[in-house]
Amino acid sequence: MRTIVSKLCVAAISAVLLLLSAPPAFSDRAPVIADNSGLSGHIDRGSQSYVFNGDANEAARISTFPKHDLDVRGPRGYHVRAQSADGLNLTLPAQGQYTVTVSGQAGDFGIALWRINTTPPPSALSIDHPIEGGFSQTDAKGQCAPQTFTYAAQAGEITRFNFRSHGTKAILHVTGNGVDATSEETSTGAQNVSFQNAGAYVVSLSCTQGWGNYTLTATRPLLAKTAPASALAVGQTVHGAQADTDPLYVISIQPYPVEVYTIDAHQGQRVIAQLSVPGSKPAGMLHILGPNGARLPVDVQDPDVNVSATEMRNTYLDVTFPATGQYRLLAYLPYGGDYTLSLMNAATGAQAIAGTTDAAVQRAAARQAQLNALAQRGDQLLNAGDNAGAADAYTQYLSIDFQNANIFNNRGVALMRQGSFFYAGMDFQQALNVDSNNANARANLALAQQAQRQQEQDAANQRAENNANFLNNALGAFSAGYDAGMAQRQAQEQAAQAAAQARAQAQTQAQAAAQARAQQQAQAQSQQQTHTGTPPQQQVASAQDQAHAQEVARVHAENEREAEAGRARAEAQARSQQQAAAELEARRQAHNPANDATHCLSVQEAGSGTNVHVGGAVSGRVLVNSCGFVVEASWCVVGSECGRSGNLYTIGANSYYPIMGGQGQVRFAACRGSDSMGSVRGAPNDGSIHYSCPDALQGH
Repeated sequence: MRTIVSKLCVAAISAVLLLLSAPPAFSDRAPVIADNSGLSGHIDRGSQSYVFNGDANEAARISTFPKHDLDVRGPRGYHVRAQSADGLNLTLPAQGQYTVTVSGQAGDFGIALWRINTTPPPSALSIDHPIEGGFSQTDAKGQCAPQTFTYAAQAGEITRFNFRSHGTKAILHVTGNGVDATSEETSTGAQNVSFQNAGAYVVSLSCTQGWGNYTLTATRPLLAKTAPASALAVGQTVHGAQADTDPLYVISIQPYPVEVYTIDAHQGQRVIAQLSVPGSKPAGMLHILGPNGARLPVDVQDPDVNVSATEMRNTYLDVTFPATGQYRLLAYLPYGGDYTLSLMNAATGAQAIAGTTDAAVQRAAARQAQLNALAQRGDQLLNAGDNAGAADAYTQYLSIDFQNANIFNNRGVALMRQGSFFYAGMDFQQALNVDSNNANARANLALAQQAQRQQEQDAANQRAENNANFLNNALGAFSAGYDAGMAQRQAQEQAAQAAAQARAQAQTQAQAAAQARAQQQAQAQSQQQTHTGTPPQQQVASAQDQAHAQEVARVHAENEREAEAGRARAEAQARSQQQAAAELEARRQAHNPANDATHCLSVQEAGSGTNVHVGGAVSGRVLVNSCGFVVEASWCVVGSECGRSGNLYTIGANSYYPIMGGQGQVRFAACRGSDSMGSVRGAPNDGSIHYSCPDALQGH
């Protein structure tokens, strides 16, 4: 082997590598491949060998230039080969010495060792402190590994990450605490990120093309709420162009660059703003911020997406200012570029809208008028106490414009007044997502969460009480039947005992009579030695025997009659008790259609937006009571419960209960009032519920 100049040195494959500590002695014949460096070699004929140390489970890569045949051998019989390869990825099985043999093409070559699984700790990225680096490491596939940094953000801040490179294209990615923002592939660009929560975030750069150095900087961009802005007067028209460096405003969670103008307005003043763009691009959106920085309820005016591109070049905004002060008009153009913005008084603007032939403008004007009417109707109903009607009006508004924080807040108030605290909380949270500075929504969210926790506790207490009442009723019915059965059995046992005593007494009397007859017969036989014919004494004895036997039979018959009478009385008492139990059960089974409340129940998906606003921390299906009174409901899920088990709970007026027995069809029934269902059972063949809704039962 002869040493050559470093023209073939593999410095182009540079990386930061972890050096092995205390390597064992190597063979004198084979050169050692050091970490983070390359060796030059030459092959005339045959091959050239090198050695290096490795650890168990370590990932490494052997690279050659140009391509050569590689053969790697190590501890535990490790052996890997590659033909005509510029590199070979290795996973080392054990700690020890490994030998690399290079063969194939004759001539000069370079060889280098890469420690792939050596990862430096991430650097901390801070505001206005650039980090300069280079894509020099490789992963297991020989590609450049991502460069990773940490960034500590404050809640509510917006940060712009600027990336500049020389000969490299990369993608910037920010993750953590609910943030997942990814830039486009670029060699020079920026990514704006809105952080809702304080904490540590991960910023990574992944190179996609080329190798080279880069500069990464975090900066505080201008914000639309506080950035310097030009004044726009009524009757004025301005022309401009949107740029990436414009102030940022959060739209649907993400920050976007916007054009910002200030308007000095007085209370009750009505103006119309028009945003136009040349060509066929959509105009974008207009927003109005009040003096406190909050968005006005009529701030969004999207172009109609159902019309052609040429009909979407204009966007109108019709607003009446609620108070005197300085407002900010924001114009967002999703495709950037040039624009024209006009601010007109109400009469001029209405004339412009009425006289235009632009279909999108006419639809936009009609849309805004519909939104204004729905918002006004919702507010009137809410103030009048018609919470369900107000919620319905606000829901119709949000089906058209989903970016109005005030409408979300007002609908949440209407839902909370109806006891739907969970869905009220969702509306308050959505209001904060649209406008994080909405103080009313933030305060209402805390109240809704507290009320929801109390509602859940009350529901748990009610379920426990209902279960206890159900068990008491079931035990009472069982006890009545058990007592009737025990009384019948006791009467039967008493009658049998009386009959047995009568039979024993009759048997005793018969035995006494038999003994008397035997004694009389013996006396008569002893006297027959001196008399002929039938002795008078014997004749007298026979008459006495007959009279005694008749008396015994009479007593026995009387005892039998008394025993039979005792059995009859016991059976009559048992029948009376059974009849009373049957009458009670019949009253339970008797169904009064006036007390049937099955029509009040329906199965709904939680959050389905029906007239009954279900609440609680639930998902999936719920059984909803849409009537204005309490019902006792029984239900089961076909395929998993019906015929084997079921559910029996009291559901409050305009309330609900979660269905947790599976996804099959739900069978249900209900009666008016709590603890009002007389009997209920499920049929296993078709899953139907047999039930009764009787009149009020004493002791039920």
